[in-house]
Amino acid sequence: MTATREVLDTFTTIDSGVNLDVLAEAIEALLDTERTSGACAAAMLTESDVSDLVTAIHADLDTVAVSQAARMVLTRASGANSGTVRSVVEAAISAAERSNAECGKHAAHHGHCGLCAQSTENTIKACRSLVQGLGG
Repeated sequence: MTATREVLDTFTTIDSGVNLDVLAEAIEALLDTERTSGACAAAMLTESDVSDLVTAIHADLDTVAVSQAARMVLTRASGANSGTVRSVVEAAISAAERSNAECGKHAAHHGHCGLCAQSTENTIKACRSLVQGLGG
C-alpha cells in the first residue's frame, strides 16, 4: 500500500464513489510525471541540440504545472467538486499526451526523454482509469 493510499484511508468522508486504489494510483502517477517532466525539461536545457527541443521543453513544463494542479485537487478527495475533478484530470491527460508525444520523438537520443515518455504514459493510463471511475 502506498503512502497516498494510506492517507486517503484516513479521510472520514470521501463521497466521490471512486475506488481509492484507482485514485491513489492516479495521484502517484501525477507526482511521478511532475518530477520526471520537470527533470527532463531541465536536462533538455543542457543539451547541445536545445533549439530542437524547445517544443518538448514547453510541453514538459506545461505537464508539470497541470499535473501539480490535478494532483492537488485529487489529494483533497472531495466528491463535491466532481466537475472540477473531471476537468483537471482531463487536462492532465491532455498535457501528458503532448509531453509524451514530444519526448517520444527524442527518446532514442536522450535518455531523460525516454524516462519522461514512460512516466507520462503511466499517468495517461492511470488518469484514464480514474475518469472512467468517475461515471456520469
